Amino acid sequence: MLVADDLQNFPQDRRCKLDNVTCAYCGVSLENNATEDHVIGRNFIPKGTFSRSRPILVNACCDCNTSVKCRLEAPLSSLSMQSDAWGEFADDKLLDEARRKGSCESPTTKRRVDCSAETHTIKSTFLPGVELSFNLTGPASIDINDAFALARMQIIALCYWKTYDDQRRRGKFAIGSYYCPVSIAARNDWGNTRLAAFTKNVANWGLWLRRVEAEGFFKAVIREHPELPCWSWALEWNKNLRLVGFFGNLEAVRSALSDLPRSEGAVDSLVREATPLLQERDFLFFGEDERTLPA
Repeated sequence: MLVADDLQNFPQDRRCKLDNVTCAYCGVSLENNATEDHVIGRNFIPKGTFSRSRPILVNACCDCNTSVKCRLEAPLSSLSMQSDAWGEFADDKLLDEARRKGSCESPTTKRRVDCSAETHTIKSTFLPGVELSFNLTGPASIDINDAFALARMQIIALCYWKTYDDQRRRGKFAIGSYYCPVSIAARNDWGNTRLAAFTKNVANWGLWLRRVEAEGFFKAVIREHPELPCWSWALEWNKNLRLVGFFGNLEAVRSALSDLPRSEGAVDSLVREATPLLQERDFLFFGEDERTLPA
């Protein structure tokens, strides 16, 4: 388990293929149940984009790799590659991939992703005795619980990789046991109030890890609070979906959460206008003073 002193500066040239003897996701000892796993699944990002990257490979137990992670990756990969409500793609490479993966089943509709547009009925009392009802239709939605479950596994494995000890053949796990998701947003809503506040609040936290892989179709950053045993994390999937959160000591995480605006309810997030983020104001993965640093 990590303690504050462990989360310091580790060599940036750490090898990408580990020979670990404990599962990189749950820590169980690996004997006859070891499987090799790409932390960022080869099929999670567009085909061929790993050609110029050094993907992280770890050993994992069958339960974590096959039973859990693979089950989560397939639909989330497909959904994170789909176009927005206006039919626009974040990158041209996603167009063919979205078509190829459109046959994957959506966990929320139980239909093909490319045939899973969802309709939400909104009802409200307009005047006494008068009820207003209207429908909103949009692309298939992400199962938020599944998305944060996969994000947690990716963050755990990245911490394990960063703290890997070649002699002991194992890494360490995030301090404490408190993992707190904060926000998830599609590309056309990266400028929303909660995500903007998160970015601003952690901007001056110490950079602990940053990975940009697969031609930018996967991004990760972990920052360390300057005083408290608390770390922020952020992921970007397929240039389309961002997830952020905290991990660390429970009270420290609660303190970080208290500085954020309250999360919007499901109905509010459906009816409010999405808030795009201008590229020149995008500091989630590279702060204002980090834009010239290598990934």
